[in-house]
Amino acid sequence: FTEPWRFSVIEKSALPGLAEVTEVALGEIFKSGGGGDDDRKFTAKRQKLARRLQESGAVMAVSYTRSADDPVLALEDYAATCCAIQHIQLSAWGHGVVCQWSTSKVWQQPVLTEHFAMADGEALVGLLFLGYPVASVEGRRFKSVAEISRWLR
Repeated sequence: FTEPWRFSVIEKSALPGLAEVTEVALGEIFKSGGGGDDDRKFTAKRQKLARRLQESGAVMAVSYTRSADDPVLALEDYAATCCAIQHIQLSAWGHGVVCQWSTSKVWQQPVLTEHFAMADGEALVGLLFLGYPVASVEGRRFKSVAEISRWLR
């Protein structure tokens, strides 16, 4: 039982600083060719991330400590951290709080690792954007059980 998950909660007042660092990370991706060479794509991505941060009440960066010497344990630790994220999402939604998990390559940039003061051997799994809905979530389409399940007999 390793409890590999780590949580960095960024409160609303600290989100402008995260927005600045996010813009730097996004710029690094596009400069290196990882985002394509389309300025419109860069602008759209920048605006989307800025809007998401502006609309959030808080953001939670979720990371885990990697087991460098045991690849099976490292995979188990990653999976356990993903399960922790799912529990947080379900709990948030149960309390009327929107919780969107993002695993964008933007979050994998070294400038974000530094921003979250992550320790050596710690890897970011993703960011959770938390807040109250700005629009109704009723009628939102989710895939049916039939679309995502296979029954083998």
